Amino acid sequence: MFRQEIIVPGQCKYDEIKALLPSIFPQEELVPEALFAKPFPYMGFFEDDTLVGFAQVIKTDYLHFLLYLAVLEQFQSKSYGGKALQAILADRGNIPLALNIEPLDRQAENYDQRVRRARFYQRNGISDSGYGLQFGDCLLSVYSTGESGVAESMKKLFDEAFLYPPDFAQFFKTPECFQGFPEKLPID
Repeated sequence: MFRQEIIVPGQCKYDEIKALLPSIFPQEELVPEALFAKPFPYMGFFEDDTLVGFAQVIKTDYLHFLLYLAVLEQFQSKSYGGKALQAILADRGNIPLALNIEPLDRQAENYDQRVRRARFYQRNGISDSGYGLQFGDCLLSVYSTGESGVAESMKKLFDEAFLYPPDFAQFFKTPECFQGFPEKLPID
């Protein structure tokens, strides 16, 4: 049976999940834990007692920010990603949810993967907010559950949750930087 479990620092499962991050996410998208103002728990997703995926959500009373969502490779294409995302959405109540994904750059080697990821989020009610984020050297698109003010809320959350130098994270309207890339993809 599919279930979720909150995993806090100090639990051995926390260290196991943290050790998986470099093998799942590109190096430039990883946030060093030393830059967290405080440690944030993971949500572990299990089929019975087997870890199938995890997420890390930074929660405030004005925004939930999905930092990581991953389904382990051997469990992909088995509906676990959708189940995990539905659990995250249910957990937020009426609080907006935001996340970042790689922009839909047609020149990117993994363009098809980026399109699949964008469609996955759109099928689950999360779409391009019209904003982008320059995060160090990493350029990302901001997706959200559709509430207005997402860039301002993310800026506030970043200022509170991370120990970055001032202006490390820059938000901008995507039309200025992603000309020619669709804000909405057809969902199929």
